[in-house]
Amino acid sequence: MLTEAGGYIKTQELTHQLSSTQMLLYFLGGCTAMYGDAKVHGDAWVYGDAWDKSPLFVIGSRHSLTNAKHGYIQIGFHCKTVKWWVENYKDIGKKEGYSEEEIAEYGAYIELFKRIGK
Repeated sequence: MLTEAGGYIKTQELTHQLSSTQMLLYFLGGCTAMYGDAKVHGDAWVYGDAWDKSPLFVIGSRHSLTNAKHGYIQIGFHCKTVKWWVENYKDIGKKEGYSEEEIAEYGAYIELFKRIGK
């Protein structure tokens, strides 16, 4: 997919900065987010494991949560399986500096995703 200068694409491990002279052919997959002025053009296709309805998306007090792909929750830049989040959200919340109240809030969101997310 072609992206225009001025934005960037961030994956869990890697960020590609785009300058005004660069065009980058990059395949989006998994837990990828596009920011800034990045654009997708032309004959770009996004496919595989497609959603038949909009994925669940929640705006929490610190970060948003979404079903980034089937069976996964993305919170901020952390994209993990639902099972992983159920087992680890308290530790990640503490590591990320969340208050006890915020950790409980995100625990409730994770339970919601577990119940009705895809």
